[in-house]
Amino acid sequence: IDAELEAVLQKQADSLLILGFGPLNVKAFTLTEKGDKITFDQFMGSQLPFSPRNIVVDVHRVFFMRLPPPTDPKFTGTQQGELDGEHVEETWKDGQLRGSVFTRPTMKGAIRVQLSEGCGISHCEPTSATLRNEWFGYTLGIKNEDFERL
Repeated sequence: IDAELEAVLQKQADSLLILGFGPLNVKAFTLTEKGDKITFDQFMGSQLPFSPRNIVVDVHRVFFMRLPPPTDPKFTGTQQGELDGEHVEETWKDGQLRGSVFTRPTMKGAIRVQLSEGCGISHCEPTSATLRNEWFGYTLGIKNEDFERL
C-alpha cells in the first residue's frame, strides 16, 4: 500500500495529538497519547494496515527517543545505548543528530531514522525526517513545514 496524508502533530506536557487529514483537508483521524494511554478515532478513509500505536512510537523515535546527548557541542561520530528495550545507534555530525537505528533481538531488521538539520543537543526540530520501519514494512516521511514552539 502506498498512501500519503497530511497531519498536524501537537505535544504538550504528557499529551501527544496527531490529527490526520484526508482529501480537501477533511479530518480523517485523531490519534492521542495521554500518559500511557493511546486512543484512535477514525472518521474517514480505509483502515490502517498496522496498529495506530506504531505511528505514536515512531513519532517518539523521530522526535523524542534519544540517548543522552554528547558533551561536545560539535560532536561528530556515533554513540550507542539502550532505550525501552531497544538497542540504539545514533549518528552525529557537527553537533547535529542525523540518524538513528533501532534494533531488537526479537525482530528481524531495524527501524532507521534519517534527519535533516535541526536536531541538536538541546532540541530536535528537523525540517524533515524519514523513518523506515523494516519490522512492519512501511516508511514514514515527515516534513516539518510550520513548526511553532508554544
